[in-house]
Amino acid sequence: MANYTASALLAAQANFIPAFEQPEVRRKQDPALMLAMKNMQVTIPGHQELRKKDTRPVKAYIRIKRAPSATTAKAYNHTGTKADSKEVTLSWVQFVEPFTVYRKAGQSNMFDYAAQLGHEMAESARNLHSRAGTAALAYLQTNRSQVAAPSTGGAGAWNGANFALEIAGADEKRFYQNLASFMRRQNYRGQLDIISDSTAYRRAEFLGNQGNANQENLSFQFKDLNISESTEDIDANYANGCALVMPAASFAGLPWNDPLNIAGEGSYDEYTGGFGVVQDPLGSGLLFDFHAYTQRADGSAQGGGIQDLVLEAEMTLTIGWVTPPLSAANESVVWEVAQGA
Repeated sequence: MANYTASALLAAQANFIPAFEQPEVRRKQDPALMLAMKNMQVTIPGHQELRKKDTRPVKAYIRIKRAPSATTAKAYNHTGTKADSKEVTLSWVQFVEPFTVYRKAGQSNMFDYAAQLGHEMAESARNLHSRAGTAALAYLQTNRSQVAAPSTGGAGAWNGANFALEIAGADEKRFYQNLASFMRRQNYRGQLDIISDSTAYRRAEFLGNQGNANQENLSFQFKDLNISESTEDIDANYANGCALVMPAASFAGLPWNDPLNIAGEGSYDEYTGGFGVVQDPLGSGLLFDFHAYTQRADGSAQGGGIQDLVLEAEMTLTIGWVTPPLSAANESVVWEVAQGA
């Protein structure tokens, strides 16, 4: 055959190094999830021990405050009121990522079976983070304080329809100072955890760098503020930016693993399957429940073989969100603060 066609070189094949894959497998940052993971133990004893099965409810209790009296004089026969306690039922949600790998799919592929399995597990972890991060942010937004008219102390105006403190446009450069002042007005002292949308976070970056060497020193207002950026929208009502603010360490994530998964049982290579746990490959410290079984299959349409084995696997994150319960109706430790026009 002319022109050496039979011996022509076909496309050369190589794998990109892992770092070169990062733009493709990138995921959004999940500040609400990371905030929750900092405070995983909020009950005594721990919820992992108490919740033996995923259908078993767990209740936790707090002591609530007692209203002050109006008494101004001593008495020999004084009587008083007493405080009370409050019951809270903890709840969990599941995020499940199933995937499939054919045993022979790696025989005719640049990525062998082990590489494909590892990638599927990493993708499952990234998807679990992304889904849980969105849910954590939604939980904070849904469970923010809805008190109709809290005292703002002049920090802004309370919007009873949007449940947000709106800071006047004239106070834009002191957005975070007014935010902190409002929280002090609610009797919260000390450090604050803040999740800002991208607009409000850019404002924090700019104002935080207006220091002594600048014409205007605005950096003073960031003391005791732990600010992180959400690339997801927090509230579509506020194009000028908004943030969710709460006392530090008051938002918790309660991960839970099925005791059978923790103990481990069965075999992933068998039809009846096996139970286990997987350490989060992204380094969060989370443990994902892992269940898998293997069965015979025709994998020819999936890159495998006509006589093949298929691994049907599932990674699960079970986690509950919780903030400190309050006795006042519609009050929460989480507040929304928005920049008005």
